[in-house]
Amino acid sequence: MRDVLVSHRFSIPWIVVRGTDGSLWFVAERLQSELRFDRINVNVTADERVAATITPYQYVASDWAMLGRLVADFGPEAGLIAREIASKLNEDKETSKP
Repeated sequence: MRDVLVSHRFSIPWIVVRGTDGSLWFVAERLQSELRFDRINVNVTADERVAATITPYQYVASDWAMLGRLVADFGPEAGLIAREIASKLNEDKETSKP
């Protein structure tokens, strides 16, 4: 997880939450400038399906404004990150088999 996120310039996940269904949620950010950052939410289900969403934020006055899809569409990158994480999980599972 960490290597994939870092390769896309995200920080190491600073929040990890376990869902009641056994899923895990990871949250990380990447700074784009002094006024903007992107947040990624990665969900790994109990059966190791991976989904990711990236939301861009900009500091406006004293609040954070969420930027819309007209400004930035991170769907393709989020999908790529989810596939890379799923692939790494599969590799780890294969190498841990006796």
